[in-house]
Amino acid sequence: MKKRIKLYYRIFVVLVGIVFFTYMTRKENEKLPEYYQKEKATEYIGVILSKYVDKNNHNWETIIIKNNCNEIKTIWNADKSGFFEFVTVGDSISKVSGSYVIRIYRSDNLIKSFKIDYGMK
Repeated sequence: MKKRIKLYYRIFVVLVGIVFFTYMTRKENEKLPEYYQKEKATEYIGVILSKYVDKNNHNWETIIIKNNCNEIKTIWNADKSGFFEFVTVGDSISKVSGSYVIRIYRSDNLIKSFKIDYGMK
């Protein structure tokens, strides 16, 4: 009898986990259009100071950009363009407000442009 109760409890916990994960994934996907519009309005002009996967914060793909005297922390999990994988520390980047295009410079030469892609239609 105790084994059966333990089995039901495990099944219940797994089902609750699946429902919770599905709910949270849908909630995040509903926010993507809002995030995408905010990204369009953002301007980046600076040098990549650091690039890492933040293991303490949901494994977020994180880039720190030095812009004049400020440091800007940016998150790239939703982007599917390949920008995070390509960019390296020391690269200069430029993205104007109102655009989804990020330009990457090395040694003052434009080497690649990426269009931010959140996988939406």
